[in-house]
Amino acid sequence: MIRKERKLPIMIRKLEALQRRLPISHPARKKVDEELAKCYAGFRGELSIDYQLSFLEGEYEIFHDIRIPFRESSFFQMDILFVTTRFLLIIEVKNIAGILFFEPNFHQLIRTMNEKEDIFPDPILQVKKHMFQLQAWLKHHQLPLLPIEALVVISNPSTLIRTNPHYENIYRIVTHAANLPTKVSTINSNFQNELWTKKDLCKMLRLVQKEHTEADYDILNRFQIASSVLLTGILCLDCHDAVLMRKRERWLCPRCGKSFKNAHIQALMDYRLLIGPTITNEQLRSFLGISSVNKASKLLVSLNLHSSGAKRNRVYHLSLDELMRYLS
Repeated sequence: MIRKERKLPIMIRKLEALQRRLPISHPARKKVDEELAKCYAGFRGELSIDYQLSFLEGEYEIFHDIRIPFRESSFFQMDILFVTTRFLLIIEVKNIAGILFFEPNFHQLIRTMNEKEDIFPDPILQVKKHMFQLQAWLKHHQLPLLPIEALVVISNPSTLIRTNPHYENIYRIVTHAANLPTKVSTINSNFQNELWTKKDLCKMLRLVQKEHTEADYDILNRFQIASSVLLTGILCLDCHDAVLMRKRERWLCPRCGKSFKNAHIQALMDYRLLIGPTITNEQLRSFLGISSVNKASKLLVSLNLHSSGAKRNRVYHLSLDELMRYLS
């Protein structure tokens, strides 16, 4: 049973918003474009695994993209977590094309493509760290310890996997996506004893869902971009860089001629993703390019946003889930 579905990561949403709002001539633009392409490749790799998961036989509780606390101020994130009463399984998904060489002595993943070599962190080392962190998390919550297994799944079917002849660990942990059902079936057959009660399982499922916290990084700080350089205004949802005008209760693009009803919602989402989760009337007017205080107030009230403070000190709270409902 899928306990947590996979959804578009907030990091991709932030990068898309930054791509929309960052001038093409900005020095950080290339890095933003490259990071977005990298994140999308990883997300597509994870999506491709879902097809293989549909072939699994047996009872599993499955979480996608789980990020739970490790000690006080740190978190660890697992692409896929299988939960059973007999064992736990962590799956790390990598969507990397080319020839992959797992170098065991220095714990490096070396990718060769188009006669060029790139070095990546060793995903086996990464998933082993997650195993240790998950075990510590179980102890912290006073749950009986279970065997924890791990797999590194290469989602690109054309990727060639290589390693040193005597590095046997890779054959047990690393696999192509097409072989995932077989790998999981083998792990499942190795653990026949029920070590958790139904109560233990329910506690685990409840805690994972409760403690999952999606990463919400300050994207501007990450790329050292000042908010003052961002493009403002309500941008065309088709042209992306043309500023819309209000006409007859709709937003009209002067460039392509298309009109939109809720283009201001996308602008508010951009603000939430790039600037922060709260906005004032003055901040909305500045970012959306609305000159009238009354029009800005009417727009904010129409969205039925949660607010705090009174009159001039009123602050509106922007929820991505609520804003998404207006766009759907």
